[in-house]
Amino acid sequence: MYRLLACLALVALAGCAQVAEATRPVTEAVGGILLSPEEEKRLGDELARQVEQEEQVLQNKEVQDYVERVGRKILDAVPDDQRRFDYTFTVLDDPETVNAFALPGGHIYVMSGLIRAVDNEAELASVLGHEVAHVVADHPAQQLAALVGLQTLAALALGNDPALLAQLAAQIAAQGYIAAHTREQEQEADTLGVGYLARAGYAPQAMAQFFAELDQMQGQSPGFVQKFFATHPAPGERAQRLDQVIEQQGLGPGQESIVGGFEQVQSAVGGASKTGAASGQQPA
Repeated sequence: MYRLLACLALVALAGCAQVAEATRPVTEAVGGILLSPEEEKRLGDELARQVEQEEQVLQNKEVQDYVERVGRKILDAVPDDQRRFDYTFTVLDDPETVNAFALPGGHIYVMSGLIRAVDNEAELASVLGHEVAHVVADHPAQQLAALVGLQTLAALALGNDPALLAQLAAQIAAQGYIAAHTREQEQEADTLGVGYLARAGYAPQAMAQFFAELDQMQGQSPGFVQKFFATHPAPGERAQRLDQVIEQQGLGPGQESIVGGFEQVQSAVGGASKTGAASGQQPA
């Protein structure tokens, strides 16, 4: 029912699906300008509340603190003029899902299944770097504009409808927290993210290696990462492109571990999930 209502709302705003698709690039570009950092943060905070009402936050302080510390290492590598928000890093208790996503305003969420799937701290840092890069590049706000339309976004920016924020957050939550990025956005986030990874002192090759491993797992168990990569470039293609970026920019070599203690944290969320993935035990 929520999805039906959300779709009806979008049709009402855009006029028809064809118009919405044709105007998406312009809408995204204007949307990134229309929302001030304060409004984007306010919307992101409301969306984060929706996420944490509907999803289960992992109740393990050791794991949460560890991911926060790794995330802060990445943030320390982001230039000051690119950091518009105070970021948060939160692990959701979903051991069978390999995913992560960013909300407007700097809220980064990681599924516990992703921690199970990575090989080391640098690979986890590479995912966090990628999600931070989405926020730096204003992709969540751009998606928001494409999703709800400029009319609604303008009303939100003007602040003339107190109930609109909560309604909008509920609508976005019903559609999966605006997790689908364009191919161009994913490539931009990969490029920015691998730079943050290297400047933080991590081995930049870890990002390419993670995508190569996902590509292999996907081949062994079709559909394993289909949800995460439904609208993304294929993981093998991303690994190859990142190898080229790393070589062209002369990044590395970097370290596999900086914070330390990854094995204990991975064990706390159930250990590595790759054996299960290869045998088809992961959901499609």
